[in-house]
Amino acid sequence: MRKVERSLVEFVGSLIQAVLEAFVVIAALSKVGVQTISSISIHGAAGLDISLAFEGTLSNFMSGMLNIVFKP
Repeated sequence: MRKVERSLVEFVGSLIQAVLEAFVVIAALSKVGVQTISSISIHGAAGLDISLAFEGTLSNFMSGMLNIVFKP
């Protein structure tokens, strides 16, 4: 088995934690009776806008992540 960079493990762990926390918050709001569909769609559209605006920066970020994973 190949060793993995500690920073990559921490990044993926924090990303998974953030996604799980978002799901818990959405589920709790839905359980209380708040309409979450419109909020989710607005946040999705905002995420798409931000990702398109920072396309070059995100490309460089992902290149760096691939360099960490595959170590040329």
